[in-house]
Amino acid sequence: MKTAIKKRKAALLLLLCAVLVLGLAACGEKPSNKVEHKHEYISKVVKEATCAEPGEMSFKCYGCGDTYTEAIPVTDQHVYEETTSKEPSCAEDGEIVYTCKVCGKSYTETVPATGNHMFEYFETRQP
Repeated sequence: MKTAIKKRKAALLLLLCAVLVLGLAACGEKPSNKVEHKHEYISKVVKEATCAEPGEMSFKCYGCGDTYTEAIPVTDQHVYEETTSKEPSCAEDGEIVYTCKVCGKSYTETVPATGNHMFEYFETRQP
């Protein structure tokens, strides 16, 4: 009978040690009050991208306030301004120069000669 009591005390002591070890292992862990959710972001263009510079877009989750930003790549869309550098005539081609107002890139386009001759009539003698 004494051995049965000793076995019970040893089992109880072992159980208490296991509880103590588990309790210490959990020590330092903070209970989480956060409810997991799926982020639903609202996007906003902070800076428009141009042909010369990248833009920027920001995102904010309206549920938790989490934010991040992304770069908007440089566009290939130029804003050209047209200037006629040489008017076409009946015999000679003309030129139009297109220059981007943002980055300064330009190219020239040839305007073909009109082929329309403009004649002036002069009377050299009276009938």
